[in-house]
Amino acid sequence: MAWASRLPMRIVDSSGRACVSRARNAGLAAALGDRLLICDGDDEVEPQWIERMGAALCHHELVTGTLDRCSLNRPDQYGWIGEPVTVAEVAYGFLPFAAGGNLGMRRGVLDVLGGFDEHLRRAEDIDFSWRAYYSGFRVHGEPSAVIRVRMGGQLRSVARTRFRGGVAEAALHRRHRRHGMAAESSAAVRSVWRELATNAPILLHEPDRRYEWVATVAKRAGRVAGSLRHRTVFL
Repeated sequence: MAWASRLPMRIVDSSGRACVSRARNAGLAAALGDRLLICDGDDEVEPQWIERMGAALCHHELVTGTLDRCSLNRPDQYGWIGEPVTVAEVAYGFLPFAAGGNLGMRRGVLDVLGGFDEHLRRAEDIDFSWRAYYSGFRVHGEPSAVIRVRMGGQLRSVARTRFRGGVAEAALHRRHRRHGMAAESSAAVRSVWRELATNAPILLHEPDRRYEWVATVAKRAGRVAGSLRHRTVFL
């Protein structure tokens, strides 16, 4: 509450369903302005973030900024993800999305979409962005609006998060496959599992690659569980 005397801050109760979508929806419902910004509590926002996101929202209805995974994390925590600094990524080779931890929107977008889906434990920002796309809104990437992302430091938390992500990916596929979200081929899936089995000794002999191996196994296992739960095939 150190900023309470400088900003009209409010603490909003988002108890109930334990998920990030619930918290975001509660905050959005309590917001009073026309331009709405979202960031995550464990990340670091660069000083000009609000100004630059606000300026972008003068011209665009849905905006995302740059996610910097390098500054607050070790290379073994982010090196396997792909590009460590990203803005307006395309998810699953389908459509771009606005990352929920670096997100801005005009209220009209919220009015049309009705908020984030609270049944999704992960990938809720992808679902939100794609629903926005179907409604005619386009994601604008604002590279100068930077947030430094803090990634999980324990293998157990990485595995848990990625497993939940895999489950959510299957749910995402069931919802969006009719719009064009495609699953990987059977051959590609088999290739991934063969590589994981071959590289299993990494856990003993290459500690720097443990995050990659554990995260990939957890995500793929989550996809299997999610496919069974959501009656789809996304492995």
